[in-house]
Amino acid sequence: MKKIANLVVLGFLVSVVGCSQPEANDEGSSDLQSENTASQSEIKENKNKKVPTKELKIIKEGDLEFESTSLEQTRAKINEVIKMTGAYISDESISSYESRSQQRLEIRVPVENFDTLVSEISKGVTQFDNKNIRVLDITEDYVDTQSRLKVKKALELRYKELLTKANTVEDILAIEEQIGTLREVIESAEGKLKLYDDRISLSTLNVTYYQKTTASVRFSTHFQDGFINGWRNLIWVLVGVVNIWPFVLILIIAGFGFQQSRKNKKGKLKAEQKTQTPK
Repeated sequence: MKKIANLVVLGFLVSVVGCSQPEANDEGSSDLQSENTASQSEIKENKNKKVPTKELKIIKEGDLEFESTSLEQTRAKINEVIKMTGAYISDESISSYESRSQQRLEIRVPVENFDTLVSEISKGVTQFDNKNIRVLDITEDYVDTQSRLKVKKALELRYKELLTKANTVEDILAIEEQIGTLREVIESAEGKLKLYDDRISLSTLNVTYYQKTTASVRFSTHFQDGFINGWRNLIWVLVGVVNIWPFVLILIIAGFGFQQSRKNKKGKLKAEQKTQTPK
């Protein structure tokens, strides 16, 4: 008679054979085979079934990049649009280059307000460096993942039922191992669906706007940065001196002692010369 461990490895078909109730175990194996076959058929039916338009799983996302005459004014305008559409900024970065300064925003917005957000931010922009709006249909993958998740959860329940009927340590360990493997697959599928739901309900718009800088502005910026850096360096020098003040004090005392020693030697030398000079 074959053990559960061997049959589990050969396609999740569990058969509890050789126990005190062999007929019941054979029945459990047949149930698993029937359920697995039915579940696979259900997946195929869901794939071939035409999904109504209202149940389509659509992801909207886009990128906007354009030049601005004033970063402050553009940001104020975007803040107003964000408040109006119920959106929020999920990521923000500010960059400065030799010829321009730019800001980048990642905005999450409810999908029903995505088009309004794009339209309002685009107002007043004469030319886009980049405007890319994408609509992704993930319905097939979403439904397929849901179907497979249903199959794995049903199979997990059957394994748990068979676990209560197992009579040997070997069978218990084999079933628990398969339950653990199924649990990982289930959690992965649930995480994927959760991510899909987030991207479906909240669209993402990446907005990059920049302002070109002239030579005079760059010189002023460099001069200001140089002044600030010089002041910071001075502070660090003072901090360094404070940290080594005992050594500085020792050097000062040693220098003072050395000068005093030289003066004393010169005084003695003059006195000796006076005493040696004949009258």
